[in-house]
Amino acid sequence: FAAALPNGGRLAGLDVGTRTIGVALCDGGWSFATPDKTIIRKKFAADLAALKALVAAQSVVGLVVGLPLNMDGSDSPRTQSTRAFARNLAPLALPSHWTTPAADPLRVALLQGNLPQLSKWSPEGQRNAVNTYTRMTREQPDDVDIIVWPETALPMFERQARPFMARLQSTLPPETSLLTGIVQRDEAGRYYNAITGVGDVRGEYRKSHLVPFGEFLPLDFLLRGIIDFFDLPMSDFAAGADSQPPILTHGVAIGSAICYEIVYPDLVAERARDANVLLTVSNDTWFGRSIGPLQHLQMARLRALENGRYVVRATSNGVTAIIDDQGRLRERAPQFATASVVGDIVPMTGLTPFTRTGSWPTWLLSLLLLAPALVWKTRQSP
Repeated sequence: FAAALPNGGRLAGLDVGTRTIGVALCDGGWSFATPDKTIIRKKFAADLAALKALVAAQSVVGLVVGLPLNMDGSDSPRTQSTRAFARNLAPLALPSHWTTPAADPLRVALLQGNLPQLSKWSPEGQRNAVNTYTRMTREQPDDVDIIVWPETALPMFERQARPFMARLQSTLPPETSLLTGIVQRDEAGRYYNAITGVGDVRGEYRKSHLVPFGEFLPLDFLLRGIIDFFDLPMSDFAAGADSQPPILTHGVAIGSAICYEIVYPDLVAERARDANVLLTVSNDTWFGRSIGPLQHLQMARLRALENGRYVVRATSNGVTAIIDDQGRLRERAPQFATASVVGDIVPMTGLTPFTRTGSWPTWLLSLLLLAPALVWKTRQSP
Protein backbone atom coordinates (compact mmCIF):
# COMPACT_ATOMS: atom_id res chain seq x y z
CA PHE A 1 0.00 0.00 0.00
CA ALA A 2 1.00 3.65 -0.28
CA ALA A 3 -0.49 6.68 1.46
CA ALA A 4 0.22 10.33 2.26
CA LEU A 5 0.98 11.42 5.80
CA PRO A 6 -0.56 14.55 7.38
CA ASN A 7 2.90 16.17 7.77
CA GLY A 8 3.61 15.94 4.06
CA GLY A 9 5.53 12.67 4.26
CA ARG A 10 4.87 9.36 2.54
CA LEU A 11 3.99 5.95 3.86
CA ALA A 12 4.62 2.72 1.98
CA GLY A 13 4.03 -0.87 3.06
CA LEU A 14 4.64 -4.33 1.69
CA ASP A 15 2.31 -7.19 2.57
CA VAL A 16 4.24 -10.35 3.52
CA GLY A 17 1.73 -13.10 4.14
CA THR A 18 -0.54 -11.78 6.86
CA ARG A 19 1.96 -9.20 8.10
CA THR A 20 3.03 -5.81 6.83
CA ILE A 21 6.40 -4.07 6.68
CA GLY A 22 6.11 -0.28 6.62
CA VAL A 23 8.38 2.66 5.85
CA ALA A 24 7.44 6.28 6.53
CA LEU A 25 9.30 9.22 4.97
CA CYS A 26 8.80 12.75 6.29
CA ASP A 27 10.66 16.02 6.67
CA GLY A 28 12.41 14.99 9.86
CA GLY A 29 13.60 11.53 8.79
CA TRP A 30 12.24 8.05 8.28
CA SER A 31 10.84 5.22 10.38
CA PHE A 32 10.98 1.51 9.57
CA ALA A 33 8.42 -0.82 11.14
CA THR A 34 9.17 -4.56 11.11
CA PRO A 35 6.47 -7.25 11.42
CA ASP A 36 7.13 -7.61 15.17
CA LYS A 37 6.33 -3.89 15.51
CA THR A 38 9.95 -2.89 16.15
CA ILE A 39 10.45 0.72 15.14
CA ILE A 40 13.82 1.91 13.80
CA ARG A 41 14.19 5.65 13.22
CA LYS A 42 16.84 7.69 11.43
CA LYS A 43 17.08 11.45 11.19
CA PHE A 44 18.23 13.06 7.99
CA ALA A 45 20.97 15.68 8.24
CA ALA A 46 18.60 17.87 6.25
CA ASP A 47 15.39 17.44 4.34
CA LEU A 48 17.28 17.71 1.07
CA ALA A 49 19.57 14.80 1.94
CA ALA A 50 16.74 12.44 1.02
CA LEU A 51 16.23 14.23 -2.26
CA LYS A 52 19.94 13.99 -3.04
CA ALA A 53 19.89 10.26 -2.47
CA LEU A 54 16.86 10.01 -4.71
CA VAL A 55 18.64 11.95 -7.45
CA ALA A 56 21.65 9.69 -7.10
CA ALA A 57 19.47 6.60 -7.30
CA GLN A 58 17.39 7.62 -10.29
CA SER A 59 19.40 5.67 -12.83
CA VAL A 60 19.51 2.43 -10.79
CA VAL A 61 16.16 2.38 -9.08
CA GLY A 62 14.13 3.70 -11.98
CA LEU A 63 14.36 0.45 -13.92
CA VAL A 64 13.63 -1.75 -10.91
CA VAL A 65 10.52 0.03 -9.69
CA GLY A 66 9.18 1.11 -13.06
CA LEU A 67 8.91 -2.19 -14.93
CA PRO A 68 5.79 -4.34 -14.56
CA LEU A 69 6.66 -7.50 -12.65
CA ASN A 70 4.30 -9.54 -14.80
CA MET A 71 5.43 -9.70 -18.41
CA ASP A 72 1.86 -10.16 -19.59
CA GLY A 73 1.25 -6.52 -18.66
CA SER A 74 -0.91 -7.20 -15.62
CA ASP A 75 -0.40 -5.08 -12.52
CA SER A 76 -1.68 -6.88 -9.44
CA PRO A 77 -2.21 -5.13 -6.10
CA ARG A 78 0.88 -6.91 -4.75
CA THR A 79 2.91 -5.63 -7.74
CA GLN A 80 1.75 -2.10 -7.02
CA SER A 81 2.58 -2.32 -3.30
CA THR A 82 6.00 -3.84 -4.01
CA ARG A 83 6.83 -1.06 -6.44
CA ALA A 84 5.70 1.63 -4.00
CA PHE A 85 7.71 0.05 -1.20
CA ALA A 86 10.88 -0.17 -3.33
CA ARG A 87 10.49 3.37 -4.61
CA ASN A 88 10.39 4.75 -1.05
CA LEU A 89 12.95 2.44 0.55
CA ALA A 90 15.70 2.29 -2.08
CA PRO A 91 17.05 5.84 -1.57
CA LEU A 92 17.53 5.15 2.14
CA ALA A 93 20.17 2.51 1.37
CA LEU A 94 22.38 4.98 -0.49
CA PRO A 95 25.03 7.34 0.93
CA SER A 96 23.79 10.78 1.93
CA HIS A 97 27.11 12.35 0.88
CA TRP A 98 29.02 11.46 -2.28
CA THR A 99 31.54 14.30 -1.96
CA THR A 100 33.92 15.39 0.80
CA PRO A 101 35.81 18.61 1.65
CA ALA A 102 38.94 19.08 -0.46
CA ALA A 103 40.44 22.11 1.33
CA ASP A 104 39.83 24.59 4.11
CA PRO A 105 36.80 26.88 3.74
CA LEU A 106 37.14 30.09 1.76
CA ARG A 107 35.38 33.33 2.65
CA VAL A 108 33.56 34.97 -0.24
CA ALA A 109 31.74 38.26 -0.70
CA LEU A 110 29.08 38.51 -3.41
CA LEU A 111 28.12 42.03 -4.45
CA GLN A 112 24.65 42.94 -5.73
CA GLY A 113 24.72 46.48 -7.13
CA ASN A 114 21.02 46.77 -8.03
CA LEU A 115 21.70 49.17 -10.90
CA PRO A 116 18.88 50.29 -13.25
CA GLN A 117 19.03 48.24 -16.43
CA LEU A 118 17.70 50.85 -18.88
CA SER A 119 20.40 53.45 -18.10
CA LYS A 120 23.18 51.01 -17.30
CA TRP A 121 25.03 51.38 -20.62
CA SER A 122 24.84 55.18 -20.78
CA PRO A 123 27.91 57.25 -19.79
CA GLU A 124 26.14 58.14 -16.53
CA GLY A 125 25.26 54.50 -15.96
CA GLN A 126 28.88 53.46 -16.46
CA ARG A 127 30.09 56.00 -13.90
CA ASN A 128 27.39 54.88 -11.48
CA ALA A 129 28.43 51.23 -11.87
CA VAL A 130 32.11 52.01 -11.29
CA ASN A 131 31.33 54.11 -8.20
CA THR A 132 28.88 51.55 -6.78
CA TYR A 133 31.12 48.51 -7.09
CA THR A 134 34.19 50.45 -5.93
CA ARG A 135 32.42 51.52 -2.76
CA MET A 136 30.93 48.10 -2.08
CA THR A 137 34.24 46.32 -2.68
CA ARG A 138 36.12 48.57 -0.26
CA GLU A 139 33.45 47.98 2.40
CA GLN A 140 34.12 44.22 2.53
CA PRO A 141 35.91 42.64 5.52
CA ASP A 142 39.67 42.14 5.27
CA ASP A 143 39.35 38.37 5.75
CA VAL A 144 37.47 37.85 2.47
CA ASP A 145 39.36 35.57 0.05
CA ILE A 146 37.24 36.09 -3.08
CA ILE A 147 35.00 39.00 -4.10
CA VAL A 148 32.52 38.29 -6.90
CA TRP A 149 30.68 40.81 -9.04
CA PRO A 150 27.69 39.74 -11.19
CA GLU A 151 27.28 39.36 -14.94
CA THR A 152 28.31 42.53 -16.83
CA ALA A 153 28.72 44.34 -13.51
CA LEU A 154 30.68 47.06 -15.30
CA PRO A 155 28.92 48.08 -18.55
CA MET A 156 32.10 48.27 -20.63
CA PHE A 157 34.56 46.02 -22.42
CA GLU A 158 37.18 44.13 -20.47
CA ARG A 159 40.04 46.17 -21.99
CA GLN A 160 38.38 49.30 -20.56
CA ALA A 161 37.59 47.76 -17.17
CA ARG A 162 40.79 45.83 -16.46
CA PRO A 163 43.02 48.84 -15.53
CA PHE A 164 40.34 50.06 -13.13
CA MET A 165 39.91 46.59 -11.64
CA ALA A 166 43.66 46.20 -11.18
CA ARG A 167 43.90 49.53 -9.35
CA LEU A 168 40.97 48.57 -7.12
CA GLN A 169 42.44 45.17 -6.36
CA SER A 170 45.74 46.76 -5.36
CA THR A 171 43.91 48.53 -2.52
CA LEU A 172 42.61 45.23 -1.14
CA PRO A 173 44.49 42.75 1.06
CA PRO A 174 47.10 40.88 -1.06
CA GLU A 175 45.28 37.54 -0.68
CA THR A 176 41.94 38.83 -1.98
CA SER A 177 40.91 37.90 -5.51
CA LEU A 178 38.27 39.66 -7.60
CA LEU A 179 36.06 37.84 -10.12
CA THR A 180 33.50 39.52 -12.35
CA GLY A 181 31.24 38.99 -15.31
CA ILE A 182 32.44 41.14 -18.21
CA VAL A 183 32.00 41.63 -21.96
CA GLN A 184 35.07 40.78 -24.01
CA ARG A 185 35.88 41.77 -27.57
CA ASP A 186 38.65 40.02 -29.48
CA GLU A 187 40.81 41.31 -32.32
CA ALA A 188 38.37 39.94 -34.88
CA GLY A 189 35.54 42.01 -33.39
CA ARG A 190 33.72 39.06 -31.81
CA TYR A 191 31.91 39.64 -28.51
CA TYR A 192 31.99 37.17 -25.60
CA ASN A 193 30.01 37.07 -22.36
CA ALA A 194 32.77 36.13 -19.96
CA ILE A 195 34.05 35.76 -16.41
CA THR A 196 37.52 37.02 -15.63
CA GLY A 197 39.42 38.24 -12.60
CA VAL A 198 42.38 40.02 -11.06
CA GLY A 199 44.66 39.08 -8.19
CA ASP A 200 45.43 35.41 -7.59
CA VAL A 201 43.31 34.32 -10.56
CA ARG A 202 44.34 32.07 -13.44
CA GLY A 203 42.13 31.47 -16.44
CA GLU A 204 38.83 32.84 -17.62
CA TYR A 205 35.50 31.52 -18.85
CA ARG A 206 33.51 32.42 -21.97
CA LYS A 207 29.82 31.55 -22.09
CA SER A 208 29.25 28.61 -24.43
CA HIS A 209 25.46 28.14 -24.31
CA LEU A 210 24.04 31.39 -25.63
CA VAL A 211 20.44 32.62 -25.32
CA PRO A 212 18.71 32.87 -28.72
CA PHE A 213 17.29 36.31 -29.58
CA GLY A 214 19.15 37.75 -26.57
CA GLU A 215 22.79 36.92 -27.18
CA PHE A 216 22.57 35.71 -30.75
CA LEU A 217 20.01 35.84 -33.54
CA PRO A 218 19.05 32.57 -35.23
CA LEU A 219 18.78 32.94 -39.02
CA ASP A 220 20.61 36.22 -38.67
CA PHE A 221 20.87 36.75 -42.43
CA LEU A 222 17.06 36.66 -42.70
CA LEU A 223 15.83 38.39 -39.55
CA ARG A 224 18.30 41.16 -38.76
CA GLY A 225 16.94 44.51 -39.89
CA ILE A 226 13.30 43.39 -40.07
CA ILE A 227 12.45 44.45 -36.48
CA ASP A 228 14.38 47.03 -34.44
CA PHE A 229 14.48 44.61 -31.51
CA PHE A 230 16.80 42.37 -33.53
CA ASP A 231 19.35 45.19 -33.85
CA LEU A 232 20.07 45.64 -30.13
CA PRO A 233 23.72 46.44 -29.34
CA MET A 234 25.85 43.35 -28.71
CA SER A 235 22.99 41.00 -29.61
CA ASP A 236 25.37 38.83 -31.62
CA PHE A 237 27.75 37.23 -29.12
CA ALA A 238 30.12 34.46 -30.08
CA ALA A 239 30.05 31.21 -28.11
CA GLY A 240 33.00 30.04 -26.07
CA ALA A 241 34.39 26.54 -26.40
CA ASP A 242 32.20 23.68 -25.15
CA SER A 243 35.00 22.39 -22.93
CA GLN A 244 36.96 24.97 -20.94
CA PRO A 245 39.32 24.48 -17.99
CA PRO A 246 38.15 25.78 -14.62
CA ILE A 247 39.23 29.14 -13.22
CA LEU A 248 41.86 28.70 -10.50
CA THR A 249 42.18 30.89 -7.42
CA HIS A 250 43.54 30.13 -3.93
CA GLY A 251 44.36 26.63 -5.16
CA VAL A 252 40.67 25.91 -5.83
CA ALA A 253 39.17 24.98 -9.22
CA ILE A 254 35.99 26.91 -10.04
CA GLY A 255 33.51 25.67 -12.64
CA SER A 256 31.56 28.51 -14.18
CA ALA A 257 28.08 29.05 -15.63
CA ILE A 258 26.77 32.40 -16.82
CA CYS A 259 23.10 33.28 -16.46
CA TYR A 260 20.79 30.53 -17.72
CA GLU A 261 23.60 28.02 -18.28
CA ILE A 262 22.98 26.97 -14.67
CA VAL A 263 19.61 25.45 -15.62
CA TYR A 264 21.21 22.78 -17.85
CA PRO A 265 22.03 19.75 -15.66
CA ASP A 266 24.46 18.03 -18.04
CA LEU A 267 26.36 21.21 -18.85
CA VAL A 268 26.88 21.96 -15.16
CA ALA A 269 27.79 18.33 -14.40
CA GLU A 270 30.53 18.51 -17.03
CA ARG A 271 31.93 21.64 -15.36
CA ALA A 272 31.67 20.08 -11.89
CA ARG A 273 33.83 17.06 -12.78
CA ASP A 274 36.98 19.17 -12.78
CA ALA A 275 35.92 21.76 -10.20
CA ASN A 276 35.74 22.07 -6.42
CA VAL A 277 33.20 24.93 -6.43
CA LEU A 278 30.57 26.11 -8.92
CA LEU A 279 30.21 29.81 -9.73
CA THR A 280 27.29 31.39 -11.55
CA VAL A 281 26.89 35.08 -12.32
CA SER A 282 23.68 36.48 -13.74
CA ASN A 283 21.82 39.64 -14.64
CA ASP A 284 18.22 38.85 -13.70
CA THR A 285 17.16 42.48 -13.91
CA TRP A 286 15.38 41.64 -17.18
CA PHE A 287 12.82 39.55 -15.25
CA GLY A 288 11.55 42.55 -13.29
CA ARG A 289 9.35 41.50 -10.37
CA SER A 290 8.25 38.23 -11.92
CA ILE A 291 8.95 34.78 -10.45
CA GLY A 292 11.83 34.33 -12.91
CA PRO A 293 14.67 35.14 -10.46
CA LEU A 294 13.21 32.83 -7.81
CA GLN A 295 12.92 29.98 -10.30
CA HIS A 296 16.49 30.68 -11.39
CA LEU A 297 17.61 30.33 -7.77
CA GLN A 298 15.73 27.04 -7.36
CA MET A 299 17.46 25.63 -10.43
CA ALA A 300 20.86 26.64 -9.04
CA ARG A 301 20.02 24.77 -5.82
CA LEU A 302 19.31 21.62 -7.81
CA ARG A 303 22.69 21.88 -9.56
CA ALA A 304 24.41 22.09 -6.15
CA LEU A 305 22.50 19.03 -4.96
CA GLU A 306 23.11 16.98 -8.10
CA ASN A 307 26.86 17.56 -8.05
CA GLY A 308 27.63 17.82 -4.34
CA ARG A 309 29.26 21.21 -4.83
CA TYR A 310 28.82 24.64 -3.26
CA VAL A 311 27.27 27.09 -5.72
CA VAL A 312 28.25 30.75 -5.46
CA ARG A 313 25.60 32.90 -7.16
CA ALA A 314 26.16 36.63 -7.79
CA THR A 315 23.38 38.58 -9.49
CA SER A 316 22.67 42.19 -10.42
CA ASN A 317 19.50 42.62 -8.34
CA GLY A 318 18.69 39.20 -6.89
CA VAL A 319 18.72 36.54 -5.86
CA THR A 320 22.39 36.58 -4.80
CA ALA A 321 23.13 33.56 -2.59
CA ILE A 322 25.56 30.98 -1.26
CA ILE A 323 24.23 27.42 -1.70
CA ASP A 324 25.92 24.48 0.03
CA ASP A 325 26.63 21.02 -1.39
CA GLN A 326 23.24 19.77 -0.16
CA GLY A 327 21.32 22.48 -2.01
CA ARG A 328 20.60 24.49 1.13
CA LEU A 329 20.67 28.28 1.17
CA ARG A 330 23.47 29.33 3.51
CA GLU A 331 23.24 33.05 2.82
CA ARG A 332 21.10 35.18 0.52
CA ALA A 333 20.52 38.85 -0.26
CA PRO A 334 17.11 40.50 -0.55
CA GLN A 335 15.87 41.21 -4.05
CA PHE A 336 15.84 44.72 -5.52
CA ALA A 337 18.37 46.05 -3.01
CA THR A 338 22.02 47.05 -3.02
CA ALA A 339 23.48 44.34 -0.81
CA SER A 340 26.47 42.12 -0.08
CA VAL A 341 26.46 38.46 0.87
CA VAL A 342 29.45 37.31 2.91
CA GLY A 343 29.93 33.71 3.94
CA ASP A 344 32.12 30.61 3.83
CA ILE A 345 32.23 28.01 1.08
CA VAL A 346 33.86 24.59 1.26
CA PRO A 347 35.75 23.27 -1.80
CA MET A 348 34.55 19.71 -2.42
CA THR A 349 36.05 16.65 -4.10
CA GLY A 350 34.46 13.43 -5.32
CA LEU A 351 31.74 12.75 -7.87
CA THR A 352 28.08 12.01 -7.41
CA PRO A 353 26.53 9.40 -9.72
CA PHE A 354 24.87 12.22 -11.68
CA THR A 355 28.16 14.10 -12.07
CA ARG A 356 29.75 10.94 -13.44
CA THR A 357 27.06 10.00 -15.92
CA GLY A 358 24.83 13.02 -16.53
CA SER A 359 21.36 12.30 -17.85
CA TRP A 360 22.12 9.55 -20.34
CA PRO A 361 21.28 6.62 -17.99
CA THR A 362 17.87 8.17 -17.39
CA TRP A 363 17.26 8.46 -21.12
CA LEU A 364 18.49 4.89 -21.69
CA LEU A 365 16.33 3.47 -18.93
CA SER A 366 13.34 5.43 -20.21
CA LEU A 367 13.77 3.67 -23.53
CA LEU A 368 14.14 0.31 -21.80
CA LEU A 369 10.90 0.94 -19.92
CA LEU A 370 9.15 0.84 -23.27
CA ALA A 371 10.35 -2.71 -23.92
CA PRO A 372 7.67 -4.51 -21.81
CA ALA A 373 4.98 -2.43 -23.48
CA LEU A 374 6.30 -3.41 -26.91
CA VAL A 375 6.42 -7.08 -25.88
CA TRP A 376 2.89 -6.89 -24.54
CA LYS A 377 1.70 -5.10 -27.67
CA THR A 378 3.31 -7.77 -29.87
CA ARG A 379 1.66 -10.58 -27.92
CA GLN A 380 -1.73 -8.88 -28.20
CA SER A 381 -1.47 -8.54 -31.95
CA PRO A 382 -3.39 -11.15 -33.93
